[in-house]
Amino acid sequence: MNSFKKPKLLAFILAVSLMLTGCALSPPISQEGKLSLPSATEPSSIVTKHAAVVTENPDPYVDPTTVCPTPSNGRLLYLNPGAGFCFLYPESFSAQIDPNQPGEIVQLLGPQQELGPKTQESLRTFLNVSLNGPSDGMDSQQYASMWLSLYAPEIELQGESATIGGQPAEILSGLPGFTPQRGAFIVTPNGRYSIFLSPQPEDVPELAEQASLVWETVTESLVFFKPPVDLAAKYKRAEDACPQASTEMELLTDYALGYCLLFPADFDIDPTIPGRLVGGPVLDNREGFGQIRTSLAVGTLGYFPGQSPLVTLHSRMDSVDPDTLVETRIAGLPAVIFRGPREPWTHRQAFISVDGMIYTIVAQPEEPERYAQGMPYLERAWNLMLDSLAFFTPWR
Repeated sequence: MNSFKKPKLLAFILAVSLMLTGCALSPPISQEGKLSLPSATEPSSIVTKHAAVVTENPDPYVDPTTVCPTPSNGRLLYLNPGAGFCFLYPESFSAQIDPNQPGEIVQLLGPQQELGPKTQESLRTFLNVSLNGPSDGMDSQQYASMWLSLYAPEIELQGESATIGGQPAEILSGLPGFTPQRGAFIVTPNGRYSIFLSPQPEDVPELAEQASLVWETVTESLVFFKPPVDLAAKYKRAEDACPQASTEMELLTDYALGYCLLFPADFDIDPTIPGRLVGGPVLDNREGFGQIRTSLAVGTLGYFPGQSPLVTLHSRMDSVDPDTLVETRIAGLPAVIFRGPREPWTHRQAFISVDGMIYTIVAQPEEPERYAQGMPYLERAWNLMLDSLAFFTPWR
């Protein structure tokens, strides 16, 4: 058994950002100099069903039909030439591509719990397999440890070494999710792969048989082969995108969300809210809020492919001062900037579209009359952040 603890090298935090209305939970962050991480890739993907192997983008380097298992006895074939893997799965499950990361993650959706008299939402068995980037010199234990440091820094787990698809793997149970998950982390000569199962068989007796069946079927039949492209060339690294820190400017890098920016050295990273920076004098002291200081926070709103930031904002106009709305570009990408006239104070906000993902920046309080002392700090940090903001491929 391998013990996985929070690495001393990383100082990550995991908390819900209450200030970013509508923003997704932001994964933990790190400061410059703490760690250099790899990122994810963008391979093509194909779902093949039943006995016939159908490919829209066959791998030019290998004929998958010569290495992939043959579907039979209630087991279907999933083949992803672009991501370099194939496997069998039970016919009681359906294979779907993750719409947020097309070509990278396949989800197998299986049976659901029956709704009880006091149950409002039933659990559904699912398993996903994902190509997450090139191997980058890691082994499977290092990959599992790095994943934990980013997405579950407070958890200490015992890992179990295994072999999946002919490759060394590290299996962890109790990973965070809607329900606890079992995860396998695999590093092949060509890339990093993960498998996640929820719920764990031991947690939901009603779904235990199907959960065990899909896990065993996939892990026992999984085959890896060389993808048709050089994965190292398919993603943008943080070190290739991010600006340099200095004595007056510090660098904030969020590897899991895929952004970095400079902020004034006299600001601090909020230890309770990922991506939030706080600086300047105490402007107020309010019950329920505590000490009020100038703050700027970065997060994500969600995946809106094909929508501009302005279109995404249309359904949220009740929280926008329309007279302040400006279309612009930030980091060379489509963006909008506006003021939000909300209690207990107004704020300045930006929406930025990065390949369909909407990133947000919230600066507050923007109250020149009530909190005039804070405005120079807000303007200085805002301008520095927008001038230095850069994006790279998120790490998974």
